[in-house]
Amino acid sequence: MSRLRAVGLGALACAWLATRVVGVATAEGTPPEAPPAAPDAGASVPACMEIRFEGRSDGVGFTHVVILRNGCDRTLTCYVATEADPTEEAVTLRTHESREVVVRIASPAPTVALRARCG
Repeated sequence: MSRLRAVGLGALACAWLATRVVGVATAEGTPPEAPPAAPDAGASVPACMEIRFEGRSDGVGFTHVVILRNGCDRTLTCYVATEADPTEEAVTLRTHESREVVVRIASPAPTVALRARCG
């Protein structure tokens, strides 16, 4: 295969991956866009807490970002992890605070399963 053709196929593959829908998970456990990002079924996330996943194209692959929004009337600590990065990361959010947590950079996968629990 010629080098030019290989580069063209690589660009085509990257373009295809960039068009994939990233998953979103809500505290209610109903993923409105893509099932892979739904919270773990055993996870405990209050209804007032929103947690979602985004796979952002970074030119080399995808940056995995977990976005948390505390809509509760109390401070919560949430523990988030993905199937690609199973070590939980603790994130404390004050009342009505939002935060983004980067869990992986330059991943070949645009979406991964999300695990979250809060308390």
